[in-house]
Amino acid sequence: MQHIISYTCPKDKLTPVIDSIVLLGKENTYTHKPINIILLQGEVGMGKSHLVQTYCQNNGITSSSPTFAFLHEYNHGIYHYDLYLKHDEYAMVRLYESLANEGLHFVEWGDSTLALQLKNMGFACMLLEILPAKEHTMRIYNFWV
Repeated sequence: MQHIISYTCPKDKLTPVIDSIVLLGKENTYTHKPINIILLQGEVGMGKSHLVQTYCQNNGITSSSPTFAFLHEYNHGIYHYDLYLKHDEYAMVRLYESLANEGLHFVEWGDSTLALQLKNMGFACMLLEILPAKEHTMRIYNFWV
């Protein structure tokens, strides 16, 4: 995977991260085709659900974390998955089937292995890695395609 963008910003000021997701959702010079699957990677508490909620909020959509569910489907074709402790065969088949739906898909607990599998299946995806910064109110957001 190729690293294309990195931001270090306050965890509650996600405008550059959201703007990059929007940009990559269109034809662009990084991927040459629109990305509609964002795999979110980061430890517990890094803000994966918060990022999705902020994206939805910016689009006038109420959202919540699917921690105890596999999938939340929001208006305007936005899908939010949580794979934490859900990597069994049944869950993965459900994921692959659902990713075929038109719309924007956020997958919490994604990783580079899943990204490679999805790319080999013909899906347009990227990995968004969220890391802690030295200052506890900041996060590092790395975009990989």
